Amino acid sequence: MEKTAYIKITGLALRQKEIINEIISTPSDIVKYHIIRASRKSGKSYLLERLLLYDMIKHPGYEMGFMSATWNITMSFFRDIIKIIPQQLLQKVNTGSRIELTNGSSVDFYSANSSITPVNRSFNELFMDEFALYRKDVWEYLKPTIMAKPGARVVIASTPRGKNAFYDMCQLGMKGLSRHKEYRMHWSDNPLIHLEDVMDAKKTMSTQLYEQEFECVFSDSMSGVFGNFSNVQTIKEWERSPNPELYYFYGIDVAGAGSDKTVLTIMNSLQNVCKIYECKSDDLVIQGEEIYNELNKYKDKVYGYVEKNGIGQGLADILKNKGLSVNYWNTSNESKQRIVTALIMSINTGTIQLPITSLCPELENQLSNYSSKRSNSGLLTYNGEDGEHDDYVISLMLANEMFRQSGLQTTIYNPQLSDRSKNYTPEEVARREWERRKAETVGISGWASKIHYA
Repeated sequence: MEKTAYIKITGLALRQKEIINEIISTPSDIVKYHIIRASRKSGKSYLLERLLLYDMIKHPGYEMGFMSATWNITMSFFRDIIKIIPQQLLQKVNTGSRIELTNGSSVDFYSANSSITPVNRSFNELFMDEFALYRKDVWEYLKPTIMAKPGARVVIASTPRGKNAFYDMCQLGMKGLSRHKEYRMHWSDNPLIHLEDVMDAKKTMSTQLYEQEFECVFSDSMSGVFGNFSNVQTIKEWERSPNPELYYFYGIDVAGAGSDKTVLTIMNSLQNVCKIYECKSDDLVIQGEEIYNELNKYKDKVYGYVEKNGIGQGLADILKNKGLSVNYWNTSNESKQRIVTALIMSINTGTIQLPITSLCPELENQLSNYSSKRSNSGLLTYNGEDGEHDDYVISLMLANEMFRQSGLQTTIYNPQLSDRSKNYTPEEVARREWERRKAETVGISGWASKIHYA
């Protein structure tokens, strides 16, 4: 007597169950393309894994395909689904490329942006994850793979990434045209999510980026990283002389090839931008003299970062040899995301104070045109819009990062501080905290050595 195996899939949230039930109960002649518009942290991957496993077990002999935007994402999905397939059901596994079950069903794995594509294949069911990150032409050459078999079904899922092919699919799904149906998954549908994580993300993202990633809003572009910063544009003139009760932090973006400039931004321990200076000369040695003349006014109370990529280390070495406190900053996609996030948070919380438009129009222009994009690998990258410079923005972010590393922001704006209760001025609070932190580094050659990344 033939035995029947029953697989119980557990752990599904209510919204995940609703979507899976609708997909598996709807004939393909009614809905062929199921489009899932999912926010970050909504449980999209968990749903896709369980739906794919269900269909492999339910339909013996099914030929299935899974594709995501990159091999890294595809391999992550592969590893996760292998973990949930009962060992007794596995017939054959080719790591990263194919899984076969004992009932004859199989699933092949692909990356949308690689040269290995299923153009000569046909599937009963095709899963297309992170569809908004696919190259524009991918869907056109994949259509025949799903049209070759009668009753075939497509499951498309993604978070919005601008108005592209995924946007077009969602529009068809919302209108119910051409056998398309759209489903929504919101982060609040996930009972395991921590609200604090979402609120933290909201603080560190521009409004536009947050609405796209967490509220599934389609946006025409990804510009406007810093949102509305006009409320922190309060500095009407540059500081004329250093305040002896404050410490100062600087950031230098060093010009390489092209028309960018070498820019110095100085910020005090109240997080007010005190001065922005654009070097007049293109000669590195002369730039060193220009910047030294600006920073030497602050003597031993100024600390900063110099971007060392390209020719930056040469300028950093010049300043260091002149006796200034210099920390080297290596710009990578990861480190840039960190300083962008820090500046967004400073703007969103109103702690940083920037110059008004007339005092520094170039900074406002660059902040307004700074943009974020998703690369083909899914990474979020930041740069000036095409044709726009970002030297003033980078310089500001480096100064803000040096301030942030000092830890003084938790002192100046904390109303519970004992020093506050003694009616000290913010300047005095900052000075006292600074001296306390320096005293903690006995045996280390100065506070700046604690955060030296060279």
